[in-house]
Amino acid sequence: MKSFLPSIQVAFWLFGTLLTTLARDSFTLEIWDSERGLPNSTITGVAQSPEGYLWLSTINGLAHFDGARFVTFAGPTQAGLKVGGYNQIAVSKSGEVWARMENGQIVTGNRLGFSTLEVPHSNFVTRAFWTV
Repeated sequence: MKSFLPSIQVAFWLFGTLLTTLARDSFTLEIWDSERGLPNSTITGVAQSPEGYLWLSTINGLAHFDGARFVTFAGPTQAGLKVGGYNQIAVSKSGEVWARMENGQIVTGNRLGFSTLEVPHSNFVTRAFWTV
């Protein structure tokens, strides 16, 4: 009686090779860093807007990503933003961006402009803000 085991093994090997080749050709890898528009390559937070766009906080400012390019928002060139790093970011259901600076200050706004909120400096206030 003839064994079918070697031919089944060859068939699985060919099928696996074909899948690997197709998968490798189907995906591209792109690196998005400061050379492609990010304020800094160190990303400290990511949030998605209701429209599906990404907002990123970095140690040098904020960035809005539309899937093709970044728009940078960093002080003092952007009205309402101060120079400094950001370590957290969130986007409300209405699309308003909320970001926490490394010094504890909170900024809020959108692509048209930002403003700094006067929040008493307290770890309790900061923790409570980001858990809402």
